[in-house]
Amino acid sequence: MSRSLPPRDTKGDQDNMAALEMAAIMGNKAAFVQAAGQIDWLACPATDLARAVRLALAAGAHLLARNLATQGAGLYPDHPELQNMAHVLAPPRVVRDDLPPVPSLQADHAWLRAHADTYRGQWVALREGVLLAAAATVRELESCLENTDGVLITKVF
Repeated sequence: MSRSLPPRDTKGDQDNMAALEMAAIMGNKAAFVQAAGQIDWLACPATDLARAVRLALAAGAHLLARNLATQGAGLYPDHPELQNMAHVLAPPRVVRDDLPPVPSLQADHAWLRAHADTYRGQWVALREGVLLAAAATVRELESCLENTDGVLITKVF
């Protein structure tokens, strides 16, 4: 037995999506969340849900974007964009927590804290807390290195 849905109010849908877009353009997260609360997402087509996720990200409503992507992926399992959005915006997962700490990373972070002012704005390559090279661009830095195994490459902020 199939369930019949009430006719959709396409004018109302357009108005609601326009309100979302305006809030996103204005960067008004509160207005965006309020407008999103007026929409029946279960009745929205996949394209509107995907658009709403993009707009939520633009408005800074990241948790709402995650929730919409998850809901959209559940409603439209064959929609590749919604599936990708749900995957990308999913909460991080701890895959393993039984690994020992990596001492070289602690040494690299200590070096960065100690030398941030000197190398601010530059790219640096570190291995076990030792500076291997510094350069203005990542390409220039990589050209100075023979081997990047075990090397932390980062821009100093």
